[in-house]
Amino acid sequence: MQVLADQWTLTYRSLGFYCTRFGITVPDEVTGAEVGALVEAGDWPKVHDHVRADVAKTAELARRIGVLVRADRAETTGPSESLTVQEGTSPLRTGSTGPELAFPKPFPQVFARQARRACQQARERRENTTVKARSGGRCEVVLDGKRCRRAGREVHHLLGGNGRRGRGDSALATHKVHTCVDHHRLMGLRWIEVTWATPDNPMATIQFEQVRSTPEATGG
Repeated sequence: MQVLADQWTLTYRSLGFYCTRFGITVPDEVTGAEVGALVEAGDWPKVHDHVRADVAKTAELARRIGVLVRADRAETTGPSESLTVQEGTSPLRTGSTGPELAFPKPFPQVFARQARRACQQARERRENTTVKARSGGRCEVVLDGKRCRRAGREVHHLLGGNGRRGRGDSALATHKVHTCVDHHRLMGLRWIEVTWATPDNPMATIQFEQVRSTPEATGG
């Protein structure tokens, strides 16, 4: 479950959820919610059968995503029916190597996309926290030598565009500005022009110039 949840960057799902998604069927008359009552009643045979079913589901799921492979398929020594962990295996990079398949089954792309999106969002949040700490909660726009006194409410990406904003360098704190609502809107309208001379760290040499007069851009 930890692997499929990408170290908990994705929504954690139950074993039953993933077994359904991968078409894994293992007979089991008991649900996890019933185990407590079975233990209190001393019905250990049913508890035993439920645990064995869970182990079978987990092993089959691990084989489907390539975390476990048969020892004979991994060209290792030992009984052909034993299982071994495939070192360096990541379900986000490799396909399934389940021994029951005649050909490798690729890892579902929907999970890979979810993992990439979750990583991007986590990085965006971390960098935004750095931006807000740097600004001290105050708008970072400076016009005519005077810094805006309003509170920073929004984070402006210096590198934007469809498919570019929040990715690569665009997600870094050095490529973002903490702004008040008005200045963020005016930069989006290009009424405030933003330039810099250091591509690797725009905030080190950033300059703001008001190219269209408006009472809302006074910054004071």
